[in-house]
Amino acid sequence: MNPRQELARAGKQLKALKKADKRFVGSRAYELGKSTVTEDGDDFGIIYVEACRPIPDDIPQLVGDICDTLRFALDSTLLRVWQTHDPSFAKPVSFPIWDSAACFEMHAPEQIGGLPSEQQTLFESVQPYVRGNAYLSLLRELSDADQQRLNPVISTTSIVDQVKLRGMISPSGKFKFIVNHSTPALEVGTELLRVPLEEFVGDIDVDPKFKYWQVFGSAPKLSEGMPLVGALTSIKDEVKHVVDRFRPCIRT
Repeated sequence: MNPRQELARAGKQLKALKKADKRFVGSRAYELGKSTVTEDGDDFGIIYVEACRPIPDDIPQLVGDICDTLRFALDSTLLRVWQTHDPSFAKPVSFPIWDSAACFEMHAPEQIGGLPSEQQTLFESVQPYVRGNAYLSLLRELSDADQQRLNPVISTTSIVDQVKLRGMISPSGKFKFIVNHSTPALEVGTELLRVPLEEFVGDIDVDPKFKYWQVFGSAPKLSEGMPLVGALTSIKDEVKHVVDRFRPCIRT
């Protein structure tokens, strides 16, 4: 098992994910509709998702493959450290990833107890709570989700940036957005915008260049709302940092 070869494989998988993501975004898988509703005597114009196609299976599959490959790169790093210390070592290993010093001190010895103290210190130096980022924690959670066959991928959009109105003027000369945060997973019927019609003249229209992108859903919670490609690229970079840190400890 060669950690650097695994990193190279993850790089190729990321390129494939970028292509699949770009292909889906360019396919106009989501169509927007417009309508009016009356609630409690007030008239509103709404923009909503009228039709959509499901996210292609290859996108969540690639996400799982990338997470598996990066996790394998970490585990193989730990295995090589052990085999450099003890050439006869052949036990299953799991690279320790913990979110606090207390958890590391409690659980890490199960995997690295018996290694020289300076190497154990090196393992702690790459932990999320020391590094100041959660990328290894994200990898741990996403790997666990993949083992449970969860599908962590959803499509979303930003209302303020992507849904536009044409020919609508309010008395103050400004648009009034009732909701202005990222939407949940896009599906038929998802309401993107609601405008009180009494404050405007003109018509609600739909931006023909409506954009959307793929992000992680609510399982696991730690990665919720993060863009797929960007988050996985950052995780890969963090794994590379770990692998590079351990190069002096590994016999080639």
